[in-house]
Amino acid sequence: MSNRTKVEPGVNGKPTPAAVAVELRLGEGQGRNKVEVIVEHEAETAFLDSLNLSSAQERERFAKKLAAKLPIDPAEVEEQLLELARQRAAEAEGDRGEVEQQEGEATPSVYDIGQEILAATPEDVTAEAEAYLADPDLLDRVADDIARLGVAGERKLVKTLFVVGLSRLLPEPLSACVMGGSSSGKSFSEKNVASLTPPEGLIRATDMTPQSLYYLPPGSLSHRLVAAGERSRLDKPEQEEGTRALREMISEGELNKVVTVKQPTGPAATVTIHQKGPIAFVQTTTHLEIFQEDANRMLLLQTDEGEEQTRAVLDAQAARARGLTGGGDAERILAVHHALQRMIPLADVVIPYARRVTDRFDATPVEARRTCNQLLRLTKAVALLYHRQREWDDQGRVIARRADYVRAAELAAGPLTRAAGGLPENVARFFKLLRGGLVRAATWTTNDAKAVVKNVRSRANVYRYLNHLQDGGYIEQLVPAKGRVPAVWKFAVTKDGLPGPCGVVPPPSAVFEKPNQSKGVPKKGGPPL
Repeated sequence: MSNRTKVEPGVNGKPTPAAVAVELRLGEGQGRNKVEVIVEHEAETAFLDSLNLSSAQERERFAKKLAAKLPIDPAEVEEQLLELARQRAAEAEGDRGEVEQQEGEATPSVYDIGQEILAATPEDVTAEAEAYLADPDLLDRVADDIARLGVAGERKLVKTLFVVGLSRLLPEPLSACVMGGSSSGKSFSEKNVASLTPPEGLIRATDMTPQSLYYLPPGSLSHRLVAAGERSRLDKPEQEEGTRALREMISEGELNKVVTVKQPTGPAATVTIHQKGPIAFVQTTTHLEIFQEDANRMLLLQTDEGEEQTRAVLDAQAARARGLTGGGDAERILAVHHALQRMIPLADVVIPYARRVTDRFDATPVEARRTCNQLLRLTKAVALLYHRQREWDDQGRVIARRADYVRAAELAAGPLTRAAGGLPENVARFFKLLRGGLVRAATWTTNDAKAVVKNVRSRANVYRYLNHLQDGGYIEQLVPAKGRVPAVWKFAVTKDGLPGPCGVVPPPSAVFEKPNQSKGVPKKGGPPL
């Protein structure tokens, strides 16, 4: 197959006498994506090179190299190369579908692969994993092991990330974005928690192109945790298209795309690419806010940037420098946790007391539709982790207990308050310190804020937090900064000292109180707890 396209001449206002014809075709002995690219200009071969079409860096390199030789637009060349890459992937998808149809064999699932590996796992490792699954303090033991891997403090964050990753085994997994300033440890925490996921259940993607999810091999995403690393810093509305496929996979649990594929002979054919999920998804960012359509689908988690957490990190660094860390324990920890997760089935969870939870949600804000669902999903994920200690119904579903909601509510309180319009935990802490230190001041400057907030030593963080408070209407800038003269601020009169909505997550005491103790619960009683 070949693809001829006309790249219109003229770069930087320099016209050329004729168009440059670019022909792309497979090279001899090359792989499916490795292609030989022949550029013909005025009926002569002007350029010859080969590249991997699936690599954005190689496409960019080739386009720049060609633009240095011929007066053409490198962006146009990149676009043509990308289109050919999509066609190649669509063809590969069609070929795989034909082979699977002929052979009648389905791609092995993540669970089946895990069971094969589990069968060959040493007995002492599986025995330890079994002991974990029987422990009522299982989630705390997980946090202990993550600390042994080197993550100091941040117990609530790592527990939440672990539960999000484990939710990949549910029909409707969770997604999360870890937000925090530079050097706050967000990436380190995410990486270590994700390492507890068995390799067959984990996809690490430090960079994702808009179309990449469509063109993975069939079955590559189903019930996997996708750890996407740092979110693009160009987080603007125009990035919406770049994350559209990801949003569809998170929301619908599958992807469908119709593309046109050129054939060696005859007319082009239409191919439907189907990528089955679902996936759990985690990423990190230094932004205080992310694109709203993405944020709506994720738990917004926050690193702890307080002085106490910083002290814990410094103490851990000192322990490593003195040779006092576990060291050789890491390999054993990972082996046990990989076995543990392979023992957890692909199963659904039912929550008998779900109506009690929803009845106590404030239905006034439309965000409640999202936050309540995330709380219930988090409860299901916790219950699945404790499946060995739970009853099952006659449909093969785990029955969540009160303890599962208690743990989920503790983990969800901060993220769901943030999702309902409250301040991020770090910004709320910053605001309270400001309010306490400057309560008598009618106006104050940025320098005054720095002096009051002792534990926010990063100048960048102070500015970020002040801007966030201003956007939320908590403070008002009276005079902007000019040169070395700091900005002048005041507290907004419409805001009190308690930023953000309170009580977004119904407390367990309200959900599980007896019927005659609450007017909001039907007196006929409720499901077993």
